Parts: sequence; C-alpha cells; structure tokens
Amino acid sequence: MTEAGNNPQRHMPYWMDATEPVEASLATTVAMLPIGQWRVRLCDFKEITLDAGWSSGIHRHRYCEVDLLLVGHGATASMPLQPITPGTILFHAPDTLHAWQASPGHCCRVLSLGFWTEPELDVIHPRRWPVLPELLTEAALLMQDIQHAQPGWDTRLPLRLGLMLARLLPIMAGDTLPVGRRAYPAACLTALDEFLHAHLHEPLSLDTIAEHLCLSRRTLTRIVRSYTGSSVMQRLQTFRLLHAAELLARTDWSLTKISERAGIPQLSYFCRCFRRHFGCSPTAYRRQLEHTPSL
Repeated sequence: MTEAGNNPQRHMPYWMDATEPVEASLATTVAMLPIGQWRVRLCDFKEITLDAGWSSGIHRHRYCEVDLLLVGHGATASMPLQPITPGTILFHAPDTLHAWQASPGHCCRVLSLGFWTEPELDVIHPRRWPVLPELLTEAALLMQDIQHAQPGWDTRLPLRLGLMLARLLPIMAGDTLPVGRRAYPAACLTALDEFLHAHLHEPLSLDTIAEHLCLSRRTLTRIVRSYTGSSVMQRLQTFRLLHAAELLARTDWSLTKISERAGIPQLSYFCRCFRRHFGCSPTAYRRQLEHTPSL
C-alpha cells in the first residue's frame, strides 16, 4: 500500500491558483507555529474534492492529519464509524489507517492539514468525531486569503491557522470538547495583547483590531469580556497607561511626547486618564519615582 493509497480523490492545493510570492513563501510563513505546549510544523495543506459516492480509499500518512468537512455529506469508513456533515473534524495519528467517503448525491470538499508537533502529540481518537461548525467561517476566510493573496495575507495566515489549531490540538490530545474550546479564547487573547503592545502609539478602533485578528467585532468583544471582565478598548487603554508610566520612569521626555508615544495624544485627556488609573497626575508620579531610593 502506498502512503496515500490508490483512490480517486482530486487534490487541489489552495495555493495552486495563487500568485508566485504566495507559493514561494508559504512554507516559511507557516513552517512552525507555537500552539500552547506544542510547536507545530506544517507539511501538508490542501483542499480535497470527492465526487458523490466516491471513497478516499484506505490510506495513511507519516504525520498527524486533520480533516474539516466544508461541504457535503458522507461517512467515515474507519473507526469511529459515523455520518459526517459540514463542520465535522476527523483527525489521525501518524501511520494510522483511515478512510471516508462521500454520500450518494453529495460532492464533498474537505480542508486537510498535515503536520508534526514538538513534543510529539499523543493523539487519542474520540468515541465520536467532534463537530465544530464555527470553524467553517474561519476556513472560508483562510482559503480566500490564500487564493487571492490580498495585502497582509502572510501576516494573517499564521494567525488564522494558529487559532484553528489552538481549538483542535487539545481535542486531539484527548481533552473534552469544552476544554478544547477554552484553548481558543486563550490564543485569541495572546494574539490580541501582542497586537495591542505593538501598536499602542497608533489610532486603533475596534474594527481595526478585530479585522487584524480575523474575528468579528462581536466575537472579539465576547471573548475579551468573558475572560477579562473588560472591553477591548478598556484593555487597550490600560496597556497605554502602563506604557506611559514606564516612559515616565525610564525617560526625561515631556508629557506631550509621552502621551503621543502612549497613543493618547490629547494631553489634557491623557492626564485625566492617568490620574484616574494611578491616583495621581503624571508629574506627581514621576516626582514620586525620583524620590524613591534605588535597590
């Protein structure tokens, strides 16, 4: 038996119709992704189209594989046996025989990811394959980015893949579905904080932040509110004020320059926000630091 098996499926890599820069830099762009305790190295990334009634054939790979059914209906031909609908996730450890087939009258499309992990992921097959229909929107955005190579695609691609894998890896490792879903908000918050810290001095709106994170305003707001108790813009304001306090301690810059670097360019508003957060004015804060003995 060959590694991929003899089967009638048609493999159509997403980047087949994309521009050369996308194809040339895809491997380096998403070659290694830090996901929780794992580092993930992608080795296969494609869309599979299976005509109605056709089977993938029994096959195996030398790497972990995740398949997300995008369109159509079918059934697994390897354990656990069950019908599959859009949003169903199939995953397999290296060298594990598996197969699935499209139902009569249904052409199926599947997003397939192949990867290795460090440390090695101990894949535990579930009693039933999980169904995560919310991943369909993320998969559609992922395909659109790669196919059309819109500006910024190389920044968004690792982020989109990372957020998807943050949901999937804990489930593959045997965690319950709710635990797997809790890994997703954690990845979102990490990506959010990294973006905010890198762009504190820029005028940011909720729309701009959500677009960069490849999330809707509603989803981003819900995640941040649920896990931090504050809004996205409140979190941004807190980071800006903490950065301003750091600049007051490390530099002799004027308050005007510090407020601009912190992303709150209107000086009077900056001073009011600073006093509300720290209980004193920026000038008083700096004066207190000057009279604090060094350790």
